[in-house]
Amino acid sequence: MVEDRGVLIFGVADLASVTAHYLRHEAQRTVVGFTVDRAYCVADTHEGLELVPFDQATRRFPPDSCEMLLPLGWTQMNALRRDRLGQAREMGYAIARFVSPSARVAAGVCPGENTCIAEGTMVGPFCEVGENVQIRSGVVLSHHVSVGDDCFLGAGAVAGGRVSIGARCVIGLGAVLRNGVRVAEGCFIGAGAVVVADTEPDGVYVGCPARRMERSPLDVAGRMA
Repeated sequence: MVEDRGVLIFGVADLASVTAHYLRHEAQRTVVGFTVDRAYCVADTHEGLELVPFDQATRRFPPDSCEMLLPLGWTQMNALRRDRLGQAREMGYAIARFVSPSARVAAGVCPGENTCIAEGTMVGPFCEVGENVQIRSGVVLSHHVSVGDDCFLGAGAVAGGRVSIGARCVIGLGAVLRNGVRVAEGCFIGAGAVVVADTEPDGVYVGCPARRMERSPLDVAGRMA
């Protein structure tokens, strides 16, 4: 991350506002403005800063003047966040990342671009965290945990040692993943679920112990428009 450049934030929902707060007050970064898809650009400002349509972002905030951070949630199983990240790169933006100073991240762990690790999170030794990952407050990743690209881990989720979380997963609030469990790609793990066995791809798992539901993850998280 280039410390003397400002950050343009994609989004106007709560995560965008929270991320702006983190950047200003914890990372001492300058937030230069906000951008969002034109259909959602219903005002000229957000959080006291200029808000511009995404298709005009390069005119007002040239890519050589700032980085971009896209702190979107798990809607569409993280696909919207992945899609807009790709567009931002095509527009020429360098992509930021954020790790809260209050997060305890073991030496040698290097999260990918557009990954945000919120306050109170613990990431143990030999963990791997991909790009475009949202890890919310108080998450615990023990040792040798791998988190694939395009994931969302809700506040208070816990992963034991050598857990593997595949790409495009959503791990709900307070979910627990037992040591050695493999969460397959594209799974939605419900809030408070306790996963004690490997999951199958693109499944929805809830309960204690977690059981697969007949619904698809996109039925839960919303489909692409």
